[in-house]
Amino acid sequence: MVTLYSQEEVLRDYVTSEKFTSEVKGIVELSQELGRSFADTVSYVAKKCNVSKDIAERKVNSFWN
Repeated sequence: MVTLYSQEEVLRDYVTSEKFTSEVKGIVELSQELGRSFADTVSYVAKKCNVSKDIAERKVNSFWN
């Protein structure tokens, strides 16, 4: 039973992570099309996804180029 719970928890965390990644990628692509700056995009991601600016900056940076 503990193993099943752990597997469900890992799967839930994975889905959450993939959703966050997908959302940030979409925001970055749209921001670049609209000509928004990197800093503005980081601030937007941090606010929208309720994460620290450090986390947002690293994730945005992974899709920026």
